[in-house]
Amino acid sequence: MSIQNDHDPSKLVAETPCKLLRYLVADDSHVDADTPYAEVEVMKMCMPLLSPASGNIHFKMSEGQAMQVFSILFHIGSTGAQIVEDK
Repeated sequence: MSIQNDHDPSKLVAETPCKLLRYLVADDSHVDADTPYAEVEVMKMCMPLLSPASGNIHFKMSEGQAMQVFSILFHIGSTGAQIVEDK
Protein backbone atom coordinates (compact mmCIF):
# COMPACT_ATOMS: atom_id res chain seq x y z
CA MET A 1 0.00 0.00 0.00
CA SER A 2 1.19 3.44 -0.78
CA ILE A 3 0.12 6.42 1.28
CA GLN A 4 1.15 9.80 -0.02
CA ASN A 5 2.25 12.44 2.44
CA ASP A 6 2.03 15.06 -0.36
CA HIS A 7 4.80 17.04 1.39
CA ASP A 8 2.22 18.27 3.88
CA PRO A 9 2.49 16.50 7.25
CA SER A 10 -0.89 17.92 8.29
CA LYS A 11 -2.82 15.50 6.04
CA LEU A 12 -2.57 11.94 4.78
CA VAL A 13 -3.76 11.06 1.27
CA ALA A 14 -4.32 7.52 -0.03
CA GLU A 15 -2.55 6.64 -3.29
CA THR A 16 -4.09 3.14 -3.39
CA PRO A 17 -7.69 2.03 -2.75
CA CYS A 18 -8.03 0.38 0.66
CA LYS A 19 -10.45 -0.05 3.56
CA LEU A 20 -10.18 1.82 6.85
CA LEU A 21 -10.49 -0.92 9.49
CA ARG A 22 -10.31 1.05 12.73
CA TYR A 23 -8.83 4.04 14.49
CA LEU A 24 -6.38 3.43 17.32
CA VAL A 25 -6.81 6.86 18.93
CA ALA A 26 -9.83 9.06 19.63
CA ASP A 27 -10.89 11.80 17.22
CA ASP A 28 -9.50 15.24 18.12
CA SER A 29 -6.89 13.73 20.45
CA HIS A 30 -3.18 14.51 20.52
CA VAL A 31 -0.84 12.13 18.68
CA ASP A 32 2.94 12.11 18.51
CA ALA A 33 4.87 11.73 15.25
CA ASP A 34 5.44 8.11 14.16
CA THR A 35 2.63 6.85 16.42
CA PRO A 36 0.12 4.34 14.95
CA TYR A 37 -3.31 6.01 14.73
CA ALA A 38 -5.29 3.68 12.38
CA GLU A 39 -5.29 0.32 10.63
CA VAL A 40 -6.17 -0.22 6.98
CA GLU A 41 -6.69 -3.30 4.83
CA VAL A 42 -5.11 -3.49 1.41
CA MET A 43 -4.80 -6.66 -0.66
CA LYS A 44 -6.00 -8.76 2.35
CA MET A 45 -3.24 -7.36 4.58
CA CYS A 46 -3.78 -5.30 7.73
CA MET A 47 -1.35 -2.40 8.01
CA PRO A 48 -0.90 0.31 10.66
CA LEU A 49 -0.74 3.95 9.63
CA LEU A 50 1.75 6.17 11.47
CA SER A 51 1.22 9.85 12.14
CA PRO A 52 3.65 11.93 10.04
CA ALA A 53 3.63 14.76 12.62
CA SER A 54 2.64 15.59 16.18
CA GLY A 55 -0.61 17.45 16.86
CA ASN A 56 -4.36 17.11 17.35
CA ILE A 57 -5.87 14.68 14.86
CA HIS A 58 -9.30 15.01 13.24
CA PHE A 59 -10.61 12.10 11.18
CA LYS A 60 -12.32 12.64 7.82
CA MET A 61 -13.55 9.05 7.29
CA SER A 62 -15.54 6.48 9.25
CA GLU A 63 -14.27 3.09 10.33
CA GLY A 64 -15.15 0.44 7.74
CA GLN A 65 -15.25 2.99 4.92
CA ALA A 66 -13.51 2.32 1.61
CA MET A 67 -10.77 4.82 0.81
CA GLN A 68 -10.55 5.86 -2.81
CA VAL A 69 -7.36 7.12 -4.44
CA PHE A 70 -6.56 10.66 -3.25
CA SER A 71 -9.04 10.47 -0.34
CA ILE A 72 -7.92 12.49 2.66
CA LEU A 73 -8.02 10.36 5.79
CA PHE A 74 -7.29 13.00 8.42
CA HIS A 75 -6.05 16.49 9.17
CA ILE A 76 -3.63 17.17 11.98
CA GLY A 77 -2.97 20.56 13.50
CA SER A 78 -0.83 21.88 16.33
CA THR A 79 -3.60 23.90 17.96
CA GLY A 80 -6.67 21.94 16.91
CA ALA A 81 -8.17 20.05 14.04
CA GLN A 82 -9.69 21.51 10.92
CA ILE A 83 -11.70 19.67 8.27
CA VAL A 84 -10.01 19.32 4.89
CA GLU A 85 -12.17 18.47 1.88
CA ASP A 86 -11.36 15.57 -0.47
CA LYS A 87 -9.80 16.48 -3.82
